[in-house]
Amino acid sequence: QVEDLNTKVHQPRSFLDTTVAKMNEAVYEQGQLMGVERIGTTVAMLYGSLDQIHVCNIGDSRIYRYHKGKLVMLTVDDIIANPNIKNQHLTQFIGIDSERYSLTTHIKKGTLCKGDMYLLCTDGLYNMISEKEICKILMDYGKDMTSCVEALADKVEKNGGEDNCTVILIRFVKDFWLSKMLHHDM
Repeated sequence: QVEDLNTKVHQPRSFLDTTVAKMNEAVYEQGQLMGVERIGTTVAMLYGSLDQIHVCNIGDSRIYRYHKGKLVMLTVDDIIANPNIKNQHLTQFIGIDSERYSLTTHIKKGTLCKGDMYLLCTDGLYNMISEKEICKILMDYGKDMTSCVEALADKVEKNGGEDNCTVILIRFVKDFWLSKMLHHDM
């Protein structure tokens, strides 16, 4: 369903909450069609608007910001942390029956800066590579995005690759004050 994007730009939290609700329903309905009692997945999303960024997640997929040589995790892991358990258990994920359960969408707001990179990834990456190693790879290959993602995937494989691994890397290359000024002049 196509909605008025101009209205949504001014309400990113509402847009992200609505998007998560729709994704949840789609996953839940697919599970019902498949005859599966329980199905689910995690989600990590970015929403950019002019010079602002909103990060959103549910589950244990993460978003990191790489800014001036530093890597910072921006998301919340929805897991039961127990050092004695190898596979952590999720406390929430999308694909639930929304009439019986509710989701808490984690949303944070920040400022976009030219040159920033955002890494969206599953636990198949960060469980196999330390944040220090991720930071080094981003520093070494950051200008070549394809090589950077390939280097991350290669490191996961070299370290044993015990889980599926999804990596999305985004770099912002535009001066946002200029786009903001141009946007308001239109």
